[in-house]
Amino acid sequence: MTLLLTQISKYLITLVMGIYTAECFMILYRNGTERAIRGICIRQTIFLFALQALLFTQIIAHTGNLRYLLFYLIQLVVLVLTPVLFTRFFPDCSRPIINNMCMLLMIGMTIILRISTEKAVRQMIFVTVSIAIGMTMIWLLRRITFPRQLWWLYACVGIGALLVVLLLGVAVYGSRINYTILGFTFQPSEFVKILFVLFLAGALYQSQTLGRILLTGLIAAAHVMILVLSKDLGSALIFFVVYVCMIFIATGHPGWLIAGILLGVLASVAAYYLFGHVRARVLIFLDPWSTIDSSGYQIAQSLFSISAGTWLGRGLFLGMPTSIPFVEDDVVFSAIAEELGLVFSMLLLMVCLSTFLLFLQEAMQTEDFWCSLLAGGIAVTYLFQVFLTVGGGSKFIPLTGVTLPLVSYGGSSVLSTILMFCLFEGVSRQPVSQRRVIRPHALLSVGVLFAVLFVSMTSYIGYYASANRRLMMQNSYNRKTELLEKEVVRGDILSSDGAVLAYTEEGAGGERTRVYPYGEVFSHAVGYAVKDRAGVESYATYDLLQTGLSLRDRIAFEKEGKLFPGNNVKTTLHAQLQIAAYEALGNRKGAVIVSDPKTGKILAMVSGPSYDPGTIDTAWEALTADREDGILVNRATQGLYPAGSTFKIITTLAYLRAHPSDYTAYEYNCYGSFTSAGETVHCYGGMAHGHLDLRQAFAISCNSAFVSLGLETDADTLADTLDRMYFNTALPCDLHTRPSRTADPKAAGIPERMQLAIGQGETVMSPLHLNMITSAVANGGILAQPYLIDSITDVYGNVISETKAKNAGRLMSEEEAEITTSLMREVVVSGTGAALSGRTYEAAGKTGSAESKEGDIMVTHAWFTGFAPASDPEICVTIIVEGAGSSSTVAVPIAGILFDTWFANR
Repeated sequence: MTLLLTQISKYLITLVMGIYTAECFMILYRNGTERAIRGICIRQTIFLFALQALLFTQIIAHTGNLRYLLFYLIQLVVLVLTPVLFTRFFPDCSRPIINNMCMLLMIGMTIILRISTEKAVRQMIFVTVSIAIGMTMIWLLRRITFPRQLWWLYACVGIGALLVVLLLGVAVYGSRINYTILGFTFQPSEFVKILFVLFLAGALYQSQTLGRILLTGLIAAAHVMILVLSKDLGSALIFFVVYVCMIFIATGHPGWLIAGILLGVLASVAAYYLFGHVRARVLIFLDPWSTIDSSGYQIAQSLFSISAGTWLGRGLFLGMPTSIPFVEDDVVFSAIAEELGLVFSMLLLMVCLSTFLLFLQEAMQTEDFWCSLLAGGIAVTYLFQVFLTVGGGSKFIPLTGVTLPLVSYGGSSVLSTILMFCLFEGVSRQPVSQRRVIRPHALLSVGVLFAVLFVSMTSYIGYYASANRRLMMQNSYNRKTELLEKEVVRGDILSSDGAVLAYTEEGAGGERTRVYPYGEVFSHAVGYAVKDRAGVESYATYDLLQTGLSLRDRIAFEKEGKLFPGNNVKTTLHAQLQIAAYEALGNRKGAVIVSDPKTGKILAMVSGPSYDPGTIDTAWEALTADREDGILVNRATQGLYPAGSTFKIITTLAYLRAHPSDYTAYEYNCYGSFTSAGETVHCYGGMAHGHLDLRQAFAISCNSAFVSLGLETDADTLADTLDRMYFNTALPCDLHTRPSRTADPKAAGIPERMQLAIGQGETVMSPLHLNMITSAVANGGILAQPYLIDSITDVYGNVISETKAKNAGRLMSEEEAEITTSLMREVVVSGTGAALSGRTYEAAGKTGSAESKEGDIMVTHAWFTGFAPASDPEICVTIIVEGAGSSSTVAVPIAGILFDTWFANR
């Protein structure tokens, strides 16, 4: 019954956390009666202990380890005594803030226990000692007069402590943030934050003149610069933001806030160009995936965890948060999101926000100006640190490496935050020294600013995690699939006409083997799921490892010790067409891709040489060591070849746009070659084609004529055409592709422009890209986004989701598509594709013979791309055969086989 208990506990944990969070905000809108506040605080305490009990119930149910009861009891004692002792010795303290502190500490200790028992013991000690020190501080502060005027001393001590770390501190992954004394390692910047707030409060409550503001600015800049040089970027940002906000709170003048924001932007830009470590962090933030095996690994794993948790989480001890480096220090929020869910983690952020607002409320209500400044500074310091660590771990902002206050592992972090809270509780009850109330609009403005920031970040986390869950699961660096593999039998993969392309076979001993009945035929399209993942096995990993079983049936499966059956994936692939494409390509290197131009469905996809995905486990080392044949590379989507004469489709489109009214008047006399600026281009075989118009030049693929066409087309028009055809950028589809490349027409000289016109030189493109452009021609200029997965069904046969045809945009006008179609039809009627004429259907196409150098040998690849019927296209075919020579004798016959198969079996 573990499954039932897990499911029930997920809902209860989220529900209790939701009620607690709602109570947090009810306090902010209280009517002012102590009785109402006391009632809310009592209910909060009940919900806190209920949540703790639920979390430990889940832990013990999943681990079966009763020793965790000891942790529960010790933690329970600490959590019971903390509010009791606070209210006993300091009855006028802010009970809502104490409750939130206890809630955050409880969640932190529990998630750290899940990550590391050893660190959980230490954290328990840190928390207990920190609470004792904090209460002692309150007791002392209520018996002495706090030296508020010594702001210069706080600044000197703070700068000195930071300098010691810069000069003598231990470098941890490039940053100097720690210092060790007598075997104890601590992070001085955590405590300097307190001194920094005291320095600003002391300096600004005495005077808010321009001179004092500039002086505090210089001192604050010294703190920030030392931290930047220490590469402690997170702390540097906190100090800067706290300075700007406290200036605004002290003066009430919005100009200081605006100036601070502008200065922050300028400083960030300057830091990006001046400091390599700042630049590195920003680049990782922008694209962690390109460096996922090095500097981007931590943030990538953090995102995997957040997305894996779903809305209610996997449950404690059922996730893999330890796959994130330094998870308990830097990105503990991601661990919480994975195991307790997105909803729970978002509610946690709202508890943090309510704590911030409680401090601002205290700042508004106190009559002491210094205390108001102190409360505002503590509030901003606390919440901005929460923002940095959560925003960095979720890719909302660059990762800075600061801890999540009261939740992350570490004595310095816990102690400094508790000391901040207790400092205010101690001094706020001292006699008022300067009766001046801060202007409410300043505190309200800061509150609204951070509330908007937090709501934006929370919304972003929820959207990003849910929208990219499938994409995250496709990534081979995401080890979360290992958890699903232990629970779910990977579902079947089917063709559009019902053939089973992949299924899982279970042996008598419980071992599972992935079976691919068609062997090499569907290898690159269907892919594999052993060692790594590719093809549909990769694209649909998330769906194949989800189960549509009802809770009742899942409980029955669990009782019998069976794994849950995964959902099935129906592809767009047509089995007969795929077999025909595979057999037609034979043992030659190349690729075939067939699609429906109206919907984008990929009907067949073959890459050669092929492999048997059923033997991938034993053949893995040989296949990955192969550098000559590139067997594992799907040439249809990732192969890049010189486009050759098929590129003349794009050259023609550019010419039509440059000459919309007189393109029919084009004439050219071909003498077998074209020479300009010292560059000579020859027609195929050196043949002189004589007098040609545009239709004839396209049909017989005259190189000389198209070089002249290319040079007559202005560079801006050609460049714009290339951009609209998705050259030099990612293709609009969800398949694993490589961008096609061309020279920049605006920067290219005459020789480069000549080569570009006939698809040679720097021009390379994938068969998929050429197929997409051809499909757009066939579809009246509109590109239907290509896709491989048609629908997902559960074990009962119910359709869970279906892929809807989606337009990726208009690549050309309807008139341009009609003209290009007529030219491609002429290729079949009287040109290089004549082998397709005389059939029961009317085909249109373009051939191409593209040259590339392999070592010292020049080889010619055979291309064909086209569609049929020309008047109402149903099927679009693109073929590349490496080193095959003439396209008319190799690629065109393959196209004929595919067209014939389709029209015979439709």
